[in-house]
Amino acid sequence: MLKKSRNKPLSSRVHGNLHLYLCLCRYEHVCR
Repeated sequence: MLKKSRNKPLSSRVHGNLHLYLCLCRYEHVCR
């Protein structure tokens, strides 16, 4: 999952957003 792609900053940015979203989803599930 760790890919060094400096030619695609946008893709990395979106991946980071998805990671945060998944973290929030897991956090909510754990809280519930």
